[in-house]
Amino acid sequence: MDDEFGRGWPAVVATFATAAFAWGFGSYGHAVYVEELQRIHGWPTAVLGAATTLCFLLSAGLLPWVGWAVERVGERGVLLGGIILLGVGTIGLGLTTALWQVFPCEIVMGIGWSFCGLTAISISLSHRFDRKRGLALGLALNGAGVSGFAIAPALMTSSEGFGFAAAVPLVVLSCLVIVAPLIWFGLRSRPASEAPSRDADLSVSTELSGAPPSRAELLGDFQFWSMAAPFALALSGQVGLFIYQVSYLTPLLGVNGTAFAVALTSVAGITARFLLGLILDRLPQRGVSAVAFAALAGAAVIWLVFPDCPGLLLFGCAVFGVAISNIIVLPTLVVQREFSTRAFGAVLGLSNAISQVGYSLTLVLIGTMRDIAGNYQLPFALCIGMALAAALLIAAPPRKIFKATRFQFIRPGAVGRRNRRSCQIRNRQV
Repeated sequence: MDDEFGRGWPAVVATFATAAFAWGFGSYGHAVYVEELQRIHGWPTAVLGAATTLCFLLSAGLLPWVGWAVERVGERGVLLGGIILLGVGTIGLGLTTALWQVFPCEIVMGIGWSFCGLTAISISLSHRFDRKRGLALGLALNGAGVSGFAIAPALMTSSEGFGFAAAVPLVVLSCLVIVAPLIWFGLRSRPASEAPSRDADLSVSTELSGAPPSRAELLGDFQFWSMAAPFALALSGQVGLFIYQVSYLTPLLGVNGTAFAVALTSVAGITARFLLGLILDRLPQRGVSAVAFAALAGAAVIWLVFPDCPGLLLFGCAVFGVAISNIIVLPTLVVQREFSTRAFGAVLGLSNAISQVGYSLTLVLIGTMRDIAGNYQLPFALCIGMALAAALLIAAPPRKIFKATRFQFIRPGAVGRRNRRSCQIRNRQV
């Protein structure tokens, strides 16, 4: 077995379970919450979308501090605190009887989601993996896919059998007693001898030392925006489609058919993420990202063009699963390839925060468009446009556009051969 996996597989198991919990209740679950709360109480889509937006915006605002929290309390403390808060907020959401109560529940969920989501998981694995980080992250994030055909359908079927108020605490507590011990035992303290090898980075003297870049430096850097902006657009379109997938498909496929469609989305995503993870570290990750964004748009087109063809709707769900399963992995790998090791946490946290702000605002817009138009054609068309724009932007070669970058946290290989020597010189002078 590879040395990294020999030492790090317990962390992969722990983060797999964390991802299943986080995405199950923080992402997939919202599609169920919106549908159930609308059905039970008749509350408007726009208001529920605004509450969901509050959750995501609060989470986004906290993401730049996830790395700081990990350094001070450790991965175990951050991830355990995250899943507990997310679980408490979700249980509260299931017990709401007035519309205003949704908002404090979403606030608690947002705080929890920020500390057990993609950024926290990526940082935890980056402490244990380098050369196999793409595969490790892909395996861990398969937990997010598992939650799609485990937690989300469990919420749907349990709500139908026991009622929404009883089903949510039952499912949350059942998952919590499994995930918490895995985090506790899987993310033990790491001896210095188990730190991942970073031989590939030693040509740049500041890769392993020095302060990470500030948020102001990152926000003023074109290389950063060349990956942050496309992923923000793509994830905004993805979440917009994802949150309303259940609401859109339920009238077309029925409750059981929609549960199967959600499960199919997850199975397709897990399979694609695992297969791609085996070779993803050797592929041009910007090109892979462009293909994934285009596939996301294609899935939505299928849903809109063939609403009366259940087979094609399910095919669209499979394509959708393949796209979204890899879109959440790719930002971490692009950051790893194009930015120095010392900048990894800062770049990833800020990029994910921008993406989360983007898709939080998109949810409000889509919910409002849905209430005004009375259908999902126009909102989904907006999501398609964002995904296609992201595909065009991410495909732009960064070495041609950004080789005049003035910051020292860009990997020399990411700024073009002509600037490689000057970048190395600047890094030696730090």
